This record gives sequence, C-alpha cells and structure tokens, in this order.
Amino acid sequence: SAMVFESGRDATLLFTGLSGVPKVVSTITSQELLFPGHDIAFVMNGVEYKLIASSKVIIEKGKMLTRTELGQKDQEDLRDELKQFDYRLQLVKGKGNPMDLFHIDSLEFTNPTLIWMGDLNNDGLPDMLLDIPQFTESSKYYLYLSDSKDEAMPIKFAAEIFIQRDC
Repeated sequence: SAMVFESGRDATLLFTGLSGVPKVVSTITSQELLFPGHDIAFVMNGVEYKLIASSKVIIEKGKMLTRTELGQKDQEDLRDELKQFDYRLQLVKGKGNPMDLFHIDSLEFTNPTLIWMGDLNNDGLPDMLLDIPQFTESSKYYLYLSDSKDEAMPIKFAAEIFIQRDC
C-alpha cells in the first residue's frame, strides 16, 4: 500500500509494507513551511519536540528582517519572496540542546517545506521528509530517519534526491 500527500502541483508518495516498514505509518504533520520565526512544535509519544528554522533574511531593497519580524508575518506573505543566508534547521527534543539537521549558505526565492513527518520505521521517534530547494524550478528532497539507539543524535540524514523542473 502507499500514502500520497498532495500540495498544489506536487505529490509525495510514501510506500508502506516494504521490508522493515510497518503497514500502518503514523503521521504527525505534513506540508508545513520552514521559515524562521515560524517554529513547528509537536508531541510524539508524550515527548515534546520543536523544529526550528533560522537564517539571515533579506527582503525589499536589501532590508534584513529579525526573527521577531519574521514571526509576525503570515507565512503566505513570505512565500517565494525571501533571500535567506546561513539557513539552518534544528530539532529540539524536550528541553535538550538543539540538534543540527541541515545547513546551507543561501536560498533564494524558494520555500523550504516539511513534506511529511511521522514514524516511518516504527521506533516511536520522528522521521521526516523535507524539500529544501536551492533555487526556483527545482526540488531537493532530504529524508531523515530516527535511530533510537543514539541518544545524542536520534535523527539522522538518510538520503537526498534533486529534481529539476523547467518552465
């Protein structure tokens, strides 16, 4: 069987029933933009988590926005309008230290997105699929899987794929 997530012109297909993957996959959230100032908080198996994006953001004639200013803007107002430098994505488990998941020097006019988050490998920890395109008309998908045996870094990069679309 398979699960399909659609958003506009894009669709994501996650297969279940494959070796090592449970037949029923728990989903926490999907299709969330990953902009600074718009943290994604969730609870999984009684544990609080927070996904935090940070960057230096420039809009309108070179003006740099603070994290507070970004948090006050609606995400739809930010969509496709940002030049981001030193983009980072971190995951915080409970009151622990942030775990670095992703870093890139710059993103221009793209929308980093949490495509899907849930428990793909049935270990009670979050797994996620991200789309962090480096430029317009492309997607770059990153798969992160949890590792219940590693307390210090329980979520790890597993795979990536780049897709170029042309007008």
